[in-house]
Amino acid sequence: MHDALKSSSGYHKELDEALNDEFLRRTLDTFAVAYRANREAVFKEVDERALIAQVADAKDYACQHMEELYSQFKAEAEKRGVHVHRAATAAEANEIIARIARENNVKRVVKSKSMTAEEIELNPALEAQGLIVDETDLGEWIIQLRHEGPSHMVMPAIHLSRYQVADDFTKATGVKQDSDVQHLVKVARVQLRRKFIAADMGISGCNFAVAENGSVSTVTNEGNARMVTTLPRVHV
Repeated sequence: MHDALKSSSGYHKELDEALNDEFLRRTLDTFAVAYRANREAVFKEVDERALIAQVADAKDYACQHMEELYSQFKAEAEKRGVHVHRAATAAEANEIIARIARENNVKRVVKSKSMTAEEIELNPALEAQGLIVDETDLGEWIIQLRHEGPSHMVMPAIHLSRYQVADDFTKATGVKQDSDVQHLVKVARVQLRRKFIAADMGISGCNFAVAENGSVSTVTNEGNARMVTTLPRVHV
């Protein structure tokens, strides 16, 4: 999915192109304003500073007790039938997942957005093993069709217009697609539902794990993570 490291001149050329892209500048400016407004609305009746402090304390504690929390999580998860694997490197993590796929005769994989999977370049590692890997987050699926990396952590396709997406969906489906956003969402829903049903393995991220009961929680606003974690016969 990712190109090799670019030269400094190539990187600066891409920066200049992005900075001079009027559509991209308008899109990101609109997002920045809307994000702040939405954040204020969501936290209107919440003590935001106290919540941030509470989360920071929890993270600090977890970092200072990582080994014991891991051991507790592993024990509790395995009590419930989960197989827990630990990898020291990206290559080792990719090999563990590829081995699970081989042992379970997996051919097709669906993924729910995971920054860790993005960082270890899991998709190309699995594709190199002959597996078909499909992203199911709408933005991630769009940029996968374009063979690009994400441009934003939570809005990976924010740099694209609906007209570009319509062109990509036209190529993917073989049918001319209208650029209406609701229409494009429906097209994606139909295409992705087929991938959920055909998949042998689902791979999901983890926003936080609970050591006390060996559970994993993933926050999503599309519902795709629930499909990824429940429909395929194997879940990683």
